[in-house]
Amino acid sequence: MGLMYVSKKYDVKTLEQKCLTYLSSSMTSDNACVILEQAHVFDEQELKEKALTFILENGDAALKSSGVTDLCHECLVKIIQAEELEVDEQSVFEAVVAWSERACRKQNKDVTHETRRQVLGEAVKHVRFPLLDQKYFVKNVPPTDLLTDSEKFKILAHLVSPGDSVLPFNANKRIGVIRQEQIIIQHIAKISYLYSCPCSSDKDHGIMFSVNQDASLLGFHLYGAYGRTTANYDVRAFITNPTTDDVIEGSSVTKSVSVAARTTTYDVEFPRPLKLSKDKKYNLIVNIDGPNSLYGWPGRSTVQNGSFVCSFFDCQKSKHSNRPNPDTDVNMGQIPGLMFLV
Repeated sequence: MGLMYVSKKYDVKTLEQKCLTYLSSSMTSDNACVILEQAHVFDEQELKEKALTFILENGDAALKSSGVTDLCHECLVKIIQAEELEVDEQSVFEAVVAWSERACRKQNKDVTHETRRQVLGEAVKHVRFPLLDQKYFVKNVPPTDLLTDSEKFKILAHLVSPGDSVLPFNANKRIGVIRQEQIIIQHIAKISYLYSCPCSSDKDHGIMFSVNQDASLLGFHLYGAYGRTTANYDVRAFITNPTTDDVIEGSSVTKSVSVAARTTTYDVEFPRPLKLSKDKKYNLIVNIDGPNSLYGWPGRSTVQNGSFVCSFFDCQKSKHSNRPNPDTDVNMGQIPGLMFLV
């Protein structure tokens, strides 16, 4: 982290990228909260999304780490309010208690019931107290005085009679991380070895698509170097909403990729799977800077895998994009495939 700070301060891009790559590949339950917080401080959105995904998938272990007390209020809330958090609610409660004590000390406040509730603010309402075991709740929650008497009574009443309202607290079980099947949709059938596709920073490749059921987009495929040699590419990609032309949150990705010789395609993944809605169109725009690449043809406007169907359309021009590359459309070009979780 210290090295990344120095690389940013002196604008050493290569060193900064190496630090980010190392942090992404070295994530554990012990350090994920620390990495999330530092990614938040440095405004590294891709690393932040990866750390958050890791924490959600390893909730119990991550929330028991010492790094949880170093989180800012915003990052703490982002974790404990998530439906996807894989966790026993007891771990959430204990993490919140530990965080509140550390936050009081950081703000030079005496650690009292009042100050702990004050530093937590609305975050305390993201703890799903109604999911706690009754005996655990009675023994461990009241002594902290994080809840008012009326809140404790309301939750106890719900534990005894689940039909009673417990608002503003949430009594629903978290859904956890849904385990999905990966499906690859290959919309370009063949590779052309006779002609190459230009890859320059002043032109973007793009494709618009929709799916016939709710799914998540894991990433996409790009073609390797023409001439089948080793090549380095700088890839930048994002997805826009065709209706508003806004960039969809969490869809921005920037990568430097070394593609081995004779590699026909390589994968580019988003920081975390992007949730897609049934029958809604999405506009994927990709900038590839490097040597000329292979490209494919002919493309297919509709591809089916079992009951899953993906439809493709020509990319819509966006205010966020450079000039479109005429070598990529539904019928040919780059972006031969998309990777989904269904």
